[in-house]
Amino acid sequence: MGQFLPLALSRHRELMKIPNALNRAAIVALGVGLGPLVQLLAMPVLSRIYMPTEFGHLALFLSVVSIVVTVSCLRYEGAIQVVKDPEVEAIAWTALLSAGLIFLITVTLLLTGLPQQRIESLLILGGDAKWVPAVALCGAMILIGSNITMREGRYVRNAAIRSSQSIIFVLFAIAASELGLLVTNVLASLVVGLGVFIYLIRVIRKIPFSDIRRTAEKYLEYPMLVAPTSLLDAAALTLPVLFISGSYGFESTGHYTQIQRLIGAPILMAGIVVGQLFMKRSGELFRSGHSSRTLMWKSVGILSLGAIALLIGLATFGEVVCRAILGDAWRVDTKFLLIVMTPLLFRAVVSPITTITLTHGRIRVGTLWQVYYFASTYLGLLYAARTMNFEKFLIFYAIIEIVAYSLYLILADKVASNFSGKHVK
Repeated sequence: MGQFLPLALSRHRELMKIPNALNRAAIVALGVGLGPLVQLLAMPVLSRIYMPTEFGHLALFLSVVSIVVTVSCLRYEGAIQVVKDPEVEAIAWTALLSAGLIFLITVTLLLTGLPQQRIESLLILGGDAKWVPAVALCGAMILIGSNITMREGRYVRNAAIRSSQSIIFVLFAIAASELGLLVTNVLASLVVGLGVFIYLIRVIRKIPFSDIRRTAEKYLEYPMLVAPTSLLDAAALTLPVLFISGSYGFESTGHYTQIQRLIGAPILMAGIVVGQLFMKRSGELFRSGHSSRTLMWKSVGILSLGAIALLIGLATFGEVVCRAILGDAWRVDTKFLLIVMTPLLFRAVVSPITTITLTHGRIRVGTLWQVYYFASTYLGLLYAARTMNFEKFLIFYAIIEIVAYSLYLILADKVASNFSGKHVK
């Protein structure tokens, strides 16, 4: 009978891990979902205080900011999940210093006035473009803080960092509506960014600059390869908003982005949770010399079921629910809802597992896809914006998204299938 005792104890330990994993997932979900949930609950109020044009203006601003945020740390923050334990502080400092450098470069460029002359989105934003560097820097602090707390398993702090900006924004937008949506968003970003920066300075161990430099050089592939392709990816994701605002106006932009924010919130929150947990677990599997293929397909399968259920509910009850939440000033017909949401849902299913090319040491595969994705999206939407009305533009965009992310899913499966542990450093 004694021979069964070790097996029973081992089985008991495995079963005990399940509640712990579920608790971690629940806390991560809370961090990811609490902010959007508060925004969702506040939407009936906000959509009646502000007009679609104001939401469209904010959407354009946030699209520009998101592009800068993507490369604000030169993607060194992505290495936090991959590096060995002794290198965590060094890579975190590298990300922080990179964020400061990008902030100074962005401010300098805007002061010259050259970007505003050459980039239509900045021209449309006018004087509000001056807030882009500061809000992007705050976004960088949130990125670093999120990765550090996730790596260390501090899930409650991770949840607080992720959710606070959205919650504070809603409070400011309702209490100080005379400031406008954009300014209240800027204020919320500054409050949270400063708070996270103070936290990071307190928790990251001080190390010699020489160690930071060596770590930055060791992981030079992140700024050299990952950052440019991530920039292309971020730009590709914002292209619909950029083209819609330029070709169809802020009102159409407001309708488009508000519907995505309202209906896409559940699947996007689920995708972010799955993506964070996938990246963490995939990084652990990579460091131990194992593939993430099974984990990848489980993640895609779970999200696919959610996306299908959401589409069915949207086709059945979408118009009634959206009209009740947003009011009569918004476009909520079923056809419009479906063509807006289809590409977002398809991307939400596949996007969470796109970090597999990072965690499995196949950065060049991800690079090639990112180049293709940006080129196909830019050229396709450029053609559509010049030749099609708004609805046909959205349908054309849906086709581009489905093709691009289907291709990535095929590539990701090949990366995971061919993995043998030889890429582990």
